[in-house]
Amino acid sequence: MTTAPTSEQRTRRSFSKRNVARQFIQFGMVGASGFIVNQAVFVLCKKTLDWGWDQSADDVLLNLVGTQFNLRWYHLFSTLAFIVANVWNFLLNRYWTFSGVPKKAWWKQLPQFMAVGVFGLLITLAVATALVNPESPIALPADIFNDSTGLRTRVYWGNFIGVIVAVPANFLFNKLWTFRAKPAKGVRTRGPRTATHPVAAAATGAPDADIVGETDRGGVENKKANNSAGDSPTRAHNPEA
Repeated sequence: MTTAPTSEQRTRRSFSKRNVARQFIQFGMVGASGFIVNQAVFVLCKKTLDWGWDQSADDVLLNLVGTQFNLRWYHLFSTLAFIVANVWNFLLNRYWTFSGVPKKAWWKQLPQFMAVGVFGLLITLAVATALVNPESPIALPADIFNDSTGLRTRVYWGNFIGVIVAVPANFLFNKLWTFRAKPAKGVRTRGPRTATHPVAAAATGAPDADIVGETDRGGVENKKANNSAGDSPTRAHNPEA
């Protein structure tokens, strides 16, 4: 038979849900700023290619040996933009989104964050390729996205939509792995315990063994003090004592 949750448990669950919602909103805001950084780096790379090498971002960069598939310039640009934007996002998420969570050292968290980002990058590249490749069934319509202006450039929109699709997966993996709360030192999670943690004792009303011990010792000391005080008058009336 299950018991109904107490008001304290309901309050904790409600606070946890609000906290996750707040973190997701902040993560989205950080992601929005990271997207601006991402797009800025992507556009800068494309403009550099246009001005310096007179090539298109759709042109083949290199062939995947032994296959009919190619890596194109926009794949390289997406990767460079990902690296810069992910470092930006890591700093903001560490010191703002998950600021209240006990953390590991930054040099331990950064590889985790980048590993999650690689998963998001793969999603971005897959979506961008499907949207930019004219032979794809979900390719962006060529009559609208004809590269005539910046807002009609297919590779920009392919990268943009790919980044948006990867955001939920990035948040979930970063919350559950990269920025997972670090266990407090000295807290045992296994094995029998004879003492109750002070916080848990306060929440459940159970006495803490350490507190009980201090109370017992204090009672003994008080009894000794009272006995000493009770003996003093006797000694005062009996000079021979």
